Amino acid sequence: MNELLSLVINLDGSDQRWADASSQLDAAGLNFERLAAVDARGKSPESFAQYDEKRAVDFYGRAMTGGEIGCYLSHLKCAKRLLDSDCDYALVLEDDVVLAENFTQILQKLIQNLDAGVAPDWELINLGRHGHKLKTPVSDICGHSLEHAFYFPVTTTALLWSRKGAKAFYDSRDTIYAPVDHYFRKMFSQRGTGFALNPPCAIPSGAESEIDNAVLARNRIPRTPAYFWSEFKRQSKNYANAWKHKTLSERLSSRKFQ
Repeated sequence: MNELLSLVINLDGSDQRWADASSQLDAAGLNFERLAAVDARGKSPESFAQYDEKRAVDFYGRAMTGGEIGCYLSHLKCAKRLLDSDCDYALVLEDDVVLAENFTQILQKLIQNLDAGVAPDWELINLGRHGHKLKTPVSDICGHSLEHAFYFPVTTTALLWSRKGAKAFYDSRDTIYAPVDHYFRKMFSQRGTGFALNPPCAIPSGAESEIDNAVLARNRIPRTPAYFWSEFKRQSKNYANAWKHKTLSERLSSRKFQ
């Protein structure tokens, strides 16, 4: 699969995670490369020029952590790596991933289906979590359903990028205001170009994150009316955009069969 670039995000010093991830990929017979994660643990979010705290609080209900910004920047590095290559797609894995036994078979079949045009408007496929709302089955992939996930699922354990999707994400790099998984939900609910595999074929191991302390940050959020208002606005906008694209997609599909 020469058109595929496979990347594993790994922090310097996280040697055991790298060993675990690389052994799985070796066993799967995939060529891959390590992408050094941006280590922003303990750094002030304000030290990053792209960070917009006012917008973060308005969108997410709290300020971001340095670790969350580092995670976001790591995924931006992956997008840039794809754009700098001659590859058509990028498989991006975080180093706590657990691959399905037939992961390579699923990936090969998925790419064959994409090359055949089963999802001509796809930009990002979540391989690590499927959507629970507003989705449409598109194709069977080795017993897994490729679904148009209009309400894009959060979690960035395993992603498959198209060049178009990676460029759209990279072009947004000047402003950071949300954890990257929630930004992807917003972005692809707006664009209507997100997909997911159900059930997922690559899941997180459950090991404690070494990149960020988002759980601790969430636990410190005062549950004020302002917080719940931000939550309501964010989810409502995402849901409305997802519903709009799902409705449009269904109308276009019905016209094809008339």
